[in-house]
Amino acid sequence: MSFSQRDQTILSDLGKAQAIHQDLKELLDFYENLFRAQFAFKSQLGASGKAGDLAKEEVNLTGLTNGLPQITFKELNMQATLSWIFIKASSNS
Repeated sequence: MSFSQRDQTILSDLGKAQAIHQDLKELLDFYENLFRAQFAFKSQLGASGKAGDLAKEEVNLTGLTNGLPQITFKELNMQATLSWIFIKASSNS
């Protein structure tokens, strides 16, 4: 599974933040696991072809700020696999 350049940059920046802010280790570890799960899901979604170009779209910051989902479950056309991906991503760290 491959992450986009942007996703890799985010993970790299998190690693730098962990080196600088060692007192925030637990919080930054949490976000690293969360991002890895999100990126793994996005990568799998793109590879499956089920969501078309949705996995490549930029984040709608206004919607995100207002707590609106970026894509719907209907658009994902998927079965409940998110928890499995999160568990797998968490176990890899």
